[in-house]
Amino acid sequence: MRNVPRLVMLLIFVFLPPMPSCLGQEPAPADPAQVWIAQLGAEDFRLREAASDALAKLGVAALEPIRAALSSTDNAEIARRLEAVLERLEALRLREPTRITWKVDRKPIKDVIQTVSDMAGCKVRFQETPEKLLLSFNWVETPLLQVLDQIGEAGDCCIVPIDDEVLRLVVVKNSTMLPLACNSGPFRISPFMVNLSRQLQIGGLPRNAPQRLLTESMTLHLRIDSEPKLPLVSIGNAVLHKAVDDCGQSLIELPQGDAPAQPTAEPEVLLPSHRTHSLFFAVALGRPHRQAESIKSLRGRITTCVLVEARPILAIENLAEAKGKKFDAGYYSVEVGPIVPGMPTSVELTIRRKGGTDDDATWMQMLYSRLSFYDADGSRLQYAGNQDARNTPNSTTALVQLQRTVGRNNNRPAKPTRLTFVEWITKQRVIEFDLKDIPLL
Repeated sequence: MRNVPRLVMLLIFVFLPPMPSCLGQEPAPADPAQVWIAQLGAEDFRLREAASDALAKLGVAALEPIRAALSSTDNAEIARRLEAVLERLEALRLREPTRITWKVDRKPIKDVIQTVSDMAGCKVRFQETPEKLLLSFNWVETPLLQVLDQIGEAGDCCIVPIDDEVLRLVVVKNSTMLPLACNSGPFRISPFMVNLSRQLQIGGLPRNAPQRLLTESMTLHLRIDSEPKLPLVSIGNAVLHKAVDDCGQSLIELPQGDAPAQPTAEPEVLLPSHRTHSLFFAVALGRPHRQAESIKSLRGRITTCVLVEARPILAIENLAEAKGKKFDAGYYSVEVGPIVPGMPTSVELTIRRKGGTDDDATWMQMLYSRLSFYDADGSRLQYAGNQDARNTPNSTTALVQLQRTVGRNNNRPAKPTRLTFVEWITKQRVIEFDLKDIPLL
């Protein structure tokens, strides 16, 4: 028990509020993540354990400080604990939604959106300021996407994640809605459209069997949305466990006659393409009963590929002076060509792959999504596509087109001054969904 007084003093030191400076100015509050990271190397084992647990409880907000500390520390104990906490947070981020607990009593909608964004560790951009409404809610461990839907419905607006380098929500005026959605961790699945197809062949029939040929099918289109913390970069094929209409008829087409069922497919391997927070997919269904008015139950799963980290591997600080130069970017090299001002502005880039094989053409799929351009004040420019692409198995040259983001002097040509190239760290996630009472009429 000799170390108890020392442990008490250490805990008091950690939790005491900062003292005012002698000049009468309040010092900036300490970053909680940095406080706990500093304790990971404490002499007392109990302090190290408490710091690990407290750091994990900070959630997504601790990811960047942990990664920064992990890349700079030379303390083996701190590095081991940082890696363990990082692994816990990454697994939690894939599995659990961001949850909001807050009792709101007649607060302005703009303040509600701002506070929820702060709770979720996001920045918010009001592309259109919602009406001056006073809102009341009582959220208890409510998933973030549900919270945003409720605010949007009450305020006749839409609050959605935006494809950006930081966790960001954008607010726009929008009265559309996504009914019948189901949440699965940090994701939301919602039905979007039903296509019913009916074909009756009345000509070209054999004379000895003039039976008219009728074929009917149905396609259900769905949408998957993700929280700001998990951009979607690819999506696989949906697998249905159950699909039945309100008359009890199965909508899953089974093998004909005595044909054996198909063997279980191998897990999908998805290749990243571009980052977004909304993707559409479709499932093919059999013909519903003639009197059916809804799909009573639809259960299934879909495999997604999500972006968990973007690691910068190249930064070109002055594009104007980089013309004709080659830069190393890990598995790639980047050569900068001329910049042509216009609407949009074009930057010629040549990107070469090192040590690639001729039969692998997938490396270009996500290439331009990993490039980010900025103007002189640090604002990111919007990627508007390519022109005059010239591709070989191991290189691509194109005019990358850029424009200013909406609402930011976008009537003037973009002036790119800085380029970054990142490496994507992705993981696959199988999402289960269970939808009820999807209307057919």
